[in-house]
Amino acid sequence: MLSGHHHSVRIHRHILIHSLLLFSTLLLLSSAFPQFLAYAKTKGGATLFALTGTMSPLLPSSHLQGQVDTQQRISLSIGLRPQHQDSLNHYIQNVVHITSTNHSGFLTPIQYPTTYSPTETTYRALIQFLQNTGFTITHTYNHRLLLDFNGTVRQVEQAFHILLYTYKGPDGQRYYANNSDPLLPVRFANDIVAINGLNNALHWHPTQLLARRITTIAPTPSHSTCPLPNKDYLTPDQFATAYNLNGLYHTHIRGEGQTLALFELSPFAKSDIMTYDACFVKSHTIIQEIRVGKHLKSDEGALEVETDAELALSALPQLKVLKIYEAGNDVTSYLSQWARIIQDAPAVISTSWGLCEKALDAATIRQENILFAMAAAQGQTIFASTGDTGSAGCLGDTTIPLKSIGIDDPASQPFVTSVGGTSLSLKDTSTYSNETTWNTTREPPKGYNGASGGGISQYWVGPTWQNMPGVRNAYSTNKVCNAPVGKICRETPDVSLHANADHGYIIYCSAKATKTCSNNTPWNVVGGTSASAPLWAAVATLANEVSLRQGGHSLGFINPLLYQIARNPQKYSACFHDVMKGNNDNNGLNDGRYPATRGYDLATGLGSYNGYPLILTLVALARQRKGS
Repeated sequence: MLSGHHHSVRIHRHILIHSLLLFSTLLLLSSAFPQFLAYAKTKGGATLFALTGTMSPLLPSSHLQGQVDTQQRISLSIGLRPQHQDSLNHYIQNVVHITSTNHSGFLTPIQYPTTYSPTETTYRALIQFLQNTGFTITHTYNHRLLLDFNGTVRQVEQAFHILLYTYKGPDGQRYYANNSDPLLPVRFANDIVAINGLNNALHWHPTQLLARRITTIAPTPSHSTCPLPNKDYLTPDQFATAYNLNGLYHTHIRGEGQTLALFELSPFAKSDIMTYDACFVKSHTIIQEIRVGKHLKSDEGALEVETDAELALSALPQLKVLKIYEAGNDVTSYLSQWARIIQDAPAVISTSWGLCEKALDAATIRQENILFAMAAAQGQTIFASTGDTGSAGCLGDTTIPLKSIGIDDPASQPFVTSVGGTSLSLKDTSTYSNETTWNTTREPPKGYNGASGGGISQYWVGPTWQNMPGVRNAYSTNKVCNAPVGKICRETPDVSLHANADHGYIIYCSAKATKTCSNNTPWNVVGGTSASAPLWAAVATLANEVSLRQGGHSLGFINPLLYQIARNPQKYSACFHDVMKGNNDNNGLNDGRYPATRGYDLATGLGSYNGYPLILTLVALARQRKGS
């Protein structure tokens, strides 16, 4: 217990902060992210502003438990907004739209900070403020969009004029959080977007499903113990034939000279990836393990990492470099990893980790968007899986009390290509037959049941490039995201690929930290939209290789190109498999939402790829960008 005097001071400060913020407006996100400021003064007369959107959406459904140990050290970061936002928005619109007459090429990681990053003066002033308050700076970034630091809870409370309490969430888990907006010096009012790490309620989940272990393979990894083709799972050769990648391979387009990055939130066993590679790929890919921060914890996520890596290698047999970034599964580490990846600027990134939009605070969503906008300006392509709980996107997040319609972030972000799931049928062992929406939630369980994530964003207005038959449908709305009249909210997924775990992808995992992987039965059959995302990232990587060989550049943010193809009926039928059967309603929770239809739909997006013609068409369209 605190002393009576100190306790009363804390209570008084808590009441004062609430009274100061009584008339502040809660941030409502739109595509422009307006920030409404409330001001206050310290006893010394310094003017402060309230940073809105930092409180966890879980607070109303959580139970207050008590105070946080003030000597506990926590890691945080401050996110900053870019300069010249209108100019940056205009630049990005020009650089990603095919019909732009002002396409001047993508920015490099050196060029972006020169024009659009917060100034060095602002960055240094913020560092000085944090150091003067007693914090330790742990990492800075060349783009100056994020600043990592740590300190004690007492320092956090004093510096930002808040109190941190412990809560018991709706899932029974304990977390700490602020229950009022932080206050900062007014000189930073136009610069700071978010303070990340004021709560530790958020933990991202992998969107990967394990169907079963293969028990007929001997445990000692060697070439003689590699799984043979089988009707119960897909090998890389079967996948490449079904989705028509072999045409590229025959012309020696197999990932040569290219780099693919994976965003991960768990350590992994590199030896597992090498064992898989020796069986199915026999590549000479350089695998770089890049750790961000110090909060990594070995857990079930290892299966996700190894699934992403092995499937990416399976479709890119001559990939030059596979970069696997790892960070701790908390909001500070999560954003720090994105900041590092975007600073490093690999051309293609895939992530299979997601979190229901309803679980995220507005500041985190806003910070992600700033980083992803920089990625678009630099010509990076980001793929994210939509999740495996269908239209009930929050069903897998036990922290959310509402088990209803919702979609996952970061797949919903407007500068990300969201990838849903289908169920692929073959004519024989490898020839494409047809696809339906992946939804096994109402079938007798053969493995793990799931459905393609998809639906309507509560944060984002529909981007201008997302326009083709089917996008405006019976479920489209402007109300969920408060879009202007005549607009609709962002819809996901953009595209899909086979995700049914009952006839899934074979991968190798013996990681000791997982309950699902085993040294005795390391060969597993997996599925889920986490398998779809890296395999779409592989197609973007192959397209970059073709483009560069023809004297072009990397394709960058790919969604405008995909929808441009889909608006042409002939190109669409040649490049995509339009999925028109099934829905992604999870166990009938949402009245049949959302059905697959002709063209775009909220179950499978534009559909899956016909690899060879899609890649050639993407490259041809990219070359039509004016000035490219």
